[in-house]
Amino acid sequence: MNSLEIYRITLGTTVIETFATLVKAYYLFQICEDSCESLSPHQKNLMISGHLHEIDNFKKQIDSYEVQITTMRRQNDELDTQMKTNLARISGMETTLAAAQREIEKITELNNRLQMDKNELGG
Repeated sequence: MNSLEIYRITLGTTVIETFATLVKAYYLFQICEDSCESLSPHQKNLMISGHLHEIDNFKKQIDSYEVQITTMRRQNDELDTQMKTNLARISGMETTLAAAQREIEKITELNNRLQMDKNELGG
């Protein structure tokens, strides 16, 4: 597992945790709103504004994670393209190498025949 995959897993987990916290905060907000009958309107507003501020922070965090995920996907696509290009180059080089080796074998065989012919004529 490379560092990009580890970072992806970590980032994905963090996004899920942040979303879960956001959902919890929303439900706490609902519960607080329903069960805070004894608080004054000012206290309720302070409590609600604190929760809303926290929710806004979570939303900003999620937006930031989405941008990071988009960037990572783009980088991953670029790396995949580079890898495929390099694999194609390697395959081309292997083909060229195999052809060159066959050519060397043919030339060596021809050279051996010529040496034998030379020895027969000179011999």
